[in-house]
Amino acid sequence: MAAGCSAQVEATGQARTAAAVSTGEDTPAVGRTERQPVSCHGNDHVELRGAIIRTEGDAVEAHGNCHVLLMESDVQAGGVALVAHGNAHIEVRDSRVDGTDGAVDASGNAHVVAVSSVLSGPIHQTGNSSVDVTR
Repeated sequence: MAAGCSAQVEATGQARTAAAVSTGEDTPAVGRTERQPVSCHGNDHVELRGAIIRTEGDAVEAHGNCHVLLMESDVQAGGVALVAHGNAHIEVRDSRVDGTDGAVDASGNAHVVAVSSVLSGPIHQTGNSSVDVTR
């Protein structure tokens, strides 16, 4: 990892956030940290700033009453980039999100909000879920 790289990560409850990883290739830009997929459940709260998430599967999963805040980050998923089920809430700010199978999969009463962000890929929405994308 390049000197000066940092990321702010806050997780409460049983949230799972993978440790920062470095492959030695394509060193992240200053202020960014390469991460593995993120998952949270129940009443957990996860905040990520400056994260780079690359995965062949789903990148960010929120279930139950979990809240995820993703800021100034770059997400590329071979599956779905943002998955929100139940009463989960995912907020994305100033980020780029790309999912081959979908940018967003929201179901139940889940809410996904993206502000000043670019989402690429289909948006799947079922049940009472809501997806709000503003630039």
